[in-house]
Amino acid sequence: MIRASLDSQIQDVRAFNRFYTQQIGLLQEGLLQSPFSLTQARVLFELASSSAAEPATSVRLCETLGLDRGYCSRLLRKFESDGLVSTTKSKQDGRVGFLHLTPQGRKVFKTLNRESEREIAALMERMPEHERPQLVTAMRTIQRLLSPPAACTNGRSSAAFELRDPAPGDI
Repeated sequence: MIRASLDSQIQDVRAFNRFYTQQIGLLQEGLLQSPFSLTQARVLFELASSSAAEPATSVRLCETLGLDRGYCSRLLRKFESDGLVSTTKSKQDGRVGFLHLTPQGRKVFKTLNRESEREIAALMERMPEHERPQLVTAMRTIQRLLSPPAACTNGRSSAAFELRDPAPGDI
């Protein structure tokens, strides 16, 4: 009985994935009517989101996005040859290269970002306004449930508080 329930839940999640990828246009040739794939656009997003305090590196991109190092390296080389990305060597470790969007890369990212926001706005505008918060809440719930558990130290949760059964001397 439990396995049948799990199988049904798996099919429901897969059906949702198919529905949502269709809704947001991930199956189209280029993301947001651009020449970029979803992965390429996501790399541009990560580079645009990096800061001087924590600059992007190819290793960090691979870890964050779960990309194969060879694929990521080829993608970044293409971005460099297209003038979208530049690299500066770390002063502390010459083996480490910090990745930065060039002015052209920032322009491309801003266009993709603006188009993404426009498409999501169009998607949400089809819904009654009073249902939009419910959609956002459901998406936050999905994100929370699928995110890795909070970091633990000494086997204890990193939450601000923890509920437990009363112990002798508590009352």
